[in-house]
Amino acid sequence: MASKTNDPAQRRDQAIRFFSSAYYQKASEFSDILTATFPPGSPGATKIREAEIVRLRFDAFAQVFDLECKVWKLASHNPLHQSTMAHNALFNPAIPPDTEILAFVPDWSASTSEPEVR
Repeated sequence: MASKTNDPAQRRDQAIRFFSSAYYQKASEFSDILTATFPPGSPGATKIREAEIVRLRFDAFAQVFDLECKVWKLASHNPLHQSTMAHNALFNPAIPPDTEILAFVPDWSASTSEPEVR
């Protein structure tokens, strides 16, 4: 997608169309590891990393997820780091190459959802 055009608006539109179609409809093809980007040298990223265990809360429509997660900083050679950078570059072509990426691994036994997901 990124190599098809240098126009950021076209790249963003193509990415949104792709991701909102069938891409996210195949849950079995996704890892349960979540990633997040932070600016280089982010004090917030440092604080989260130092905590080692964090709670992520997602609230959308009629569903709430409260996830207890182990957190670590991804090295640039990690495939999750590389895929997160590629994904985010579709929406922000000026993303700094030294962006920090944290990974969050849910502990499903310590996490909850409302209503409960089975």
